[in-house]
Formats: sequence, structure tokens, C-alpha cells
Amino acid sequence: VAILGAGMLSMWFSHRALVPIEHITQAASKIAGTNDLSTRLRWKGPADELGKLISVFNQMMGRIQHLFSVQQRFVADISHELRTPLTAIQGNIALMKRYGVDAASLDDIESECQRMTRLVNDLLMLARADYGGIKIELAPLDLDTVVIECLNSAKAVAKDRKLDIHLGHFQPVRVKGDHERLKQLVSNLLNNAIKFTPDGGQIVVTLGSNNENAILTVKDSGIGIQKIDMDRIFDRFYQSESSRVHHTDNEGFGLGLSIAKWVVEAHHGTISVSSEPKQGATFTVTIPLYRHADEDMPPHMRPTRTRIPALRKMLEGGDDE
Repeated sequence: VAILGAGMLSMWFSHRALVPIEHITQAASKIAGTNDLSTRLRWKGPADELGKLISVFNQMMGRIQHLFSVQQRFVADISHELRTPLTAIQGNIALMKRYGVDAASLDDIESECQRMTRLVNDLLMLARADYGGIKIELAPLDLDTVVIECLNSAKAVAKDRKLDIHLGHFQPVRVKGDHERLKQLVSNLLNNAIKFTPDGGQIVVTLGSNNENAILTVKDSGIGIQKIDMDRIFDRFYQSESSRVHHTDNEGFGLGLSIAKWVVEAHHGTISVSSEPKQGATFTVTIPLYRHADEDMPPHMRPTRTRIPALRKMLEGGDDE
């Protein structure tokens, strides 16, 4: 009787222990058969080994579902963005076949080809960044010089717009970074501000530091960002409603801020945004300062840097401020 009772009790315990594993097997079979990535397992038992296994399984399925949805949205966005210029090119070719070659049609085709080239280049860069195909060469550089270069370029881009683009608080800052990537970062932030700021507005760039990080801000007085957009503002291809966008011939594809975020993270920094609708937006970037032997000296013994007046003069094209 004791042996029979022990055997039955062992079978009951074994069955009870194997039920969750059977549920996992059934869930995996369901996913393989129906492609239903929303499947989750319920567990009401203790947080033992099986409980942890089910928790990890659910977390894994959540991440797979998220990545799959991102991939689907990514493919749909690429298709949408490529369809517009291709349609324009096909329309111009049809007109040229019917009425002959004209300069306006050729200019339109060239413009759309340039837009597609920018899109493909940005996508290629982001794809290479995802799998580590881009190497960032970090070296000591003056971030203030990079900002001035980008500010000059931004003023040239917005020369036909009535925008006040100027410097706010500005101080020399040295970081360890890649010159071209940081220039791309600042340019993307400035272009984004120009795009969403109507004529008559202003864009202010500030640069400073604390004990550990360089702090760059790009503040505009534009249309701001809706709360519903805040969580996705750095997603690839994400753009707010077209009615809120100041359209230009060089309108982007919603990749600029995604690239900016990647550049910041590649420099071990952070990027954030604060905004209210119709009250502008402020993008804040922090990048670790470059530590040099001079930083350990007392303040009165450190070598001084006097580039700011010269840089301001170069930017404003006039007297030092």
C-alpha cells in the first residue's frame, strides 16, 4: 500500500510539475501555426523556476512582437516614402513623352532623385549603425567650433525665411567625439527647428557644461510638439500631422531625429525634448566632457581659451559681442 501510494503521489506531482511546460509547448505550437505573437502564458503559482521560465517567455514574446511590429511599420514607411518621388518621376516622364523634354520636368526629376538618394543614404547609415557597421572615431575636439559651423550652414539654409537664428549662452567646451557625426547631430537639430518654426520665430542655440557633461540646447519658438507625439518623436519615419509642418522643397523623411539619437548614444550621451503645443520645443543634448590634465589644475592656473569672440565675429559677420 505504501509503495502504491508513493507511486500515485509521484505521478500526481510529476503531472502538476509538467503542466506549465505543456502550456509553453502548446503556446509555441500556436505561434508557429498561426503567427499569433500576442500569445502570453498565465501563471498563478509561486515565483519558482517554472514561474521564472514563464515570465522570461512572456518577456521574450513581448519583445518579439514589438520588433515585428516595428519591422512592419518600417517597411510600410519606406514604401510610402519611395512611392511619392517615384510617382512624381513617372508623371514627369509621361509629360516629356507627350510634349517633349523641358527644363522644368528635368529639374523635378533631379529633385526627386536627390530626395531618394538622401533617403537611401540615411537608411543605409541607420542599418549599418544597428549591426555595428559604423565605427565612431572619438578624438578630442572643440564642440563650440562644430556648433558655429552648423549655425552658419543653418543660416544659409534659412536665408529665404524670416527667422532669427542666434546664439544664447555660449562657452568653449571640449569633448571626445567624431567631428562629422557631431556636425550631423547639430545640423539635424537645427534643420528640425527650422522646419517647425514659422516665419517671424526665433531659434536659440546655447552651449555650456557642468562638472561632467557638455550641454547643448536648441530652442525654437515654433509650433511645439503634441503630447501624443512626445513618446515617438525619435522613432524612424515618425512625423507629426502634415498640417503642422512647414513644407519645403527639402522636406525630410522623419529620420533626422533618429539619426541624432544614434549619434548621441554613440558618444555615450543623452538627448531629450521638452515642449508644449504652440510654445516651441527645446532639445537638450549632454555629452561627457573630455578630461585633460589641465582639468586637475586650480582655476587660476588653467590655460585660457579666447576663441568665443572670434567665433561670434565669424558667425555674425561683424564686431565682437
